[in-house]
Amino acid sequence: MTEIEPEELGPEIRQHQMAERAWQHPSEVGLESRCRVDQRRAVWIAGSVLLAVVALLGTGFALGATRPMEMSQQRQLSTQQASQMSADLAVNQRASLQSEYVAKVTIVSVAESTVATALRFDPQGHLLLPAHLLSPEDEVWAACADGSQEKFEIIATDPASDLAVLRPIEPSAGTSGTAMTTAELPKTSQQVTVFYADPILGVTARVGHLAAGDSALAAGPEMLSGGLVFSPDGAFMGITTLTESRPTGSATTGAVEILVAGTALDVADRLLRT
Repeated sequence: MTEIEPEELGPEIRQHQMAERAWQHPSEVGLESRCRVDQRRAVWIAGSVLLAVVALLGTGFALGATRPMEMSQQRQLSTQQASQMSADLAVNQRASLQSEYVAKVTIVSVAESTVATALRFDPQGHLLLPAHLLSPEDEVWAACADGSQEKFEIIATDPASDLAVLRPIEPSAGTSGTAMTTAELPKTSQQVTVFYADPILGVTARVGHLAAGDSALAAGPEMLSGGLVFSPDGAFMGITTLTESRPTGSATTGAVEILVAGTALDVADRLLRT
């Protein structure tokens, strides 16, 4: 009798063996269940980590895109604030200069009245202004800071420099409590403030650039009524005066020039001693 190989048992025997192997031990079933659960958990954790990374990257890109804009806006705001503060300081300084040193003067003659600017150059309230505006018989009134008017009289004039010094009839009126500082005209073009008299607006300030020997900023006809030049830090730099130029044909014309502060105040001191 020959031994029968498993392959020769036929299909029914093989199916019976496979059916017998379909049965699993309970420990094998639990192990497979845990494996499937662990696989699902691993997939869920990996998906969560991926979503978190994508979210962080998106947030980083968003912050990177918005941060330069925010910083740019902050810089722009800071620049605007600095400009506004600078403008406010300039306005306040001009108001302080006008209150302390710049006087609106009304010169009343027989035929007309003229508005001019004058410099209050000492604590006693003496005025310095262009001499070509005055005649001995004129009445001169200057506006005080409180809006009132005080009357002045002419002490002396200097035709060579076109300057005149006036004193208040009542010395206690219109005095200045702050010592005035002076500065030379800049050698190169720098910012200055020029005060002049406007018939309608009164004392007006003009801001521009000026250099020594350059009177373009103060060459307008309104400067014939006196223009006072100050530096950005409030120092007195000069006064506009009228000087005679060379005759053209049979006529002699005048030119507006800036007399530097040192020379103008030296003339004022000399006229006070006359």
